[in-house]
Amino acid sequence: MPIALAVGYGGLPVISGAAMRIAVKFIPLAVMPLPVALLFRGYDLLFGGGSLAVTTDSAFFGYLIAVSLPVLSVWIIWKLFAYTTPRLVRTVRRATGLTVTAGAVAGAAAVAGPWAGATAARWGPTAAIGQTVAHRIGRDDSNAESTPESPATDTTPTPTVRSHESGAPSYRRTENEPRP
Repeated sequence: MPIALAVGYGGLPVISGAAMRIAVKFIPLAVMPLPVALLFRGYDLLFGGGSLAVTTDSAFFGYLIAVSLPVLSVWIIWKLFAYTTPRLVRTVRRATGLTVTAGAVAGAAAVAGPWAGATAARWGPTAAIGQTVAHRIGRDDSNAESTPESPATDTTPTPTVRSHESGAPSYRRTENEPRP
């Protein structure tokens, strides 16, 4: 680090610029232990048994403290890395998003069937949850309306989506067909 700063301020056009970029990228790495050490010291003052000690009477409060310390530490480190290596952070963020989407598709398909999995893949997990809830409510309503002569079945037929007037499946383009 001192050598990079010396070369950066040396006055050589290309080498000084490269050395300053490297030095700027390493400053957050050199400073990284300070916020985490302050966080640990704050937790030690609050919950370590000193004069400012806070007692944890409930189990939930104890679990909250035990979980919040590592989560906050990782968050602080992640923010510092986001400043030093933005390309790596974008790559990790994309990979995490793809992993969450794949998990949502697999989970929706396993829980609610292939229609919900396709919805999760196409429009995201929130849309899949909405479709699953609507499908379950619709199935419950149809079971409630069944008469005693026709017992309700647990299997639901695959829904067929129809277009507006003609009754043709919705995947067919009907705008050029003549109207009766």
